[in-house]
Amino acid sequence: MKLTEKLKENTNLTPAERNILRYIDEHQDEVIGMSVQELADELYVSPSTINRFCKKIGISGHKELLIMLAKDLSVETTEESSNRLSIAEGDDEMMITSKVRRVLYAANQETFNQININTLSYIAGKISDAGSVVIYVSPNHEYLVKGFAQAFVRCGIRCALYSTALEAAFSSALSQPTDVPALMIAYDAEDPRLEQLAGIFKDRKVNMHLITGPLDMKLRRMARTFVQVEYFETDPVLFFGREAALHAVLSVLYAMLFHQRFEENTAVLNRMREYTGSEM
Repeated sequence: MKLTEKLKENTNLTPAERNILRYIDEHQDEVIGMSVQELADELYVSPSTINRFCKKIGISGHKELLIMLAKDLSVETTEESSNRLSIAEGDDEMMITSKVRRVLYAANQETFNQININTLSYIAGKISDAGSVVIYVSPNHEYLVKGFAQAFVRCGIRCALYSTALEAAFSSALSQPTDVPALMIAYDAEDPRLEQLAGIFKDRKVNMHLITGPLDMKLRRMARTFVQVEYFETDPVLFFGREAALHAVLSVLYAMLFHQRFEENTAVLNRMREYTGSEM
């Protein structure tokens, strides 16, 4: 049972406290993003009134209230249909923001709950052992992956990045050393070039590791290993969820890669701190 549903059964609340409860129940999405001052302003009360309300219902304060509301939201999101984001013509800015936030939260929750840690660790190990990687990314995710390619370089990994829309990607695949792993990143396999590149890697016995969405059955069979982003977004135009899910997977891969060369990378960070005179 949701927190607000439980509290409705509480007969010890004053009319003012029931007004706070009613607002939280009707605006849960917005409340999760509010500071205690913002919530107090919406209700025309003081922050201390909000905190007293929290203590009366058995929680420590505003921060714990947000945590409990977020947990309720996570359960709701899991139970919702796969049509993740539905923006209506009558939505105002607050509602649109709330819907996008819900999608991003759900994407991260599902991804971290179902991520294949062992496979990601294996991929990080292979990249670290080789000291280099060639990344092939579908055009719609290229801007997202560029930052991670630069981060790989900071970890001492030689890294090349190719959009699968360019002929240069095929030139690279045909000449790539067989002892250098290929990392392909594509949420879906609608572009036939992805399968063509995968076929080149298979013929040349280049180990291709794949980070993909839930529908790429054929690409998965052609990969040495694959990590599947479980979050499924039915509308390709509203891509917020898939981008958040891919970002989460790549963040874990980068952290594992950093850890594979922990002493070297820590030494680099320390030298950079000394050079810049700032914390990083």
